[in-house]
Amino acid sequence: MTRQGAWEKWLIHLLRGVRLQADDTIDRMEEIDGLFKDQREELGGIQSGRPERVLHLFVENPFLTVSGIAKEQDVAYTTARRAIDRLEAAGVVSHVGEAKRNRVYFARSLSDLRQHGHFDL
Repeated sequence: MTRQGAWEKWLIHLLRGVRLQADDTIDRMEEIDGLFKDQREELGGIQSGRPERVLHLFVENPFLTVSGIAKEQDVAYTTARRAIDRLEAAGVVSHVGEAKRNRVYFARSLSDLRQHGHFDL
């Protein structure tokens, strides 16, 4: 680069990549926000705000266990269990695998949004 004096081309390419990544991040954030809003509306009839608070955790990590939620939210296992039951009934999460204990719950719609990209360099 320095021998050919191609700094300007390299810098333009680098900045283009940064801009495209930023645009992609904004698009994903808007999609996640829209999906989160839709899912909150589905939970609208629920008196407790706990399922919505648990839904926030799935935005950060689409795979969670009831015990992990209880620990993260500093609530009793049964409280976390009821929140998961409500999210599962609303179709927001589902359990994966065949485990009867320590089930892992998955928010597929959030995971799908996190995995797809919008740009090519």
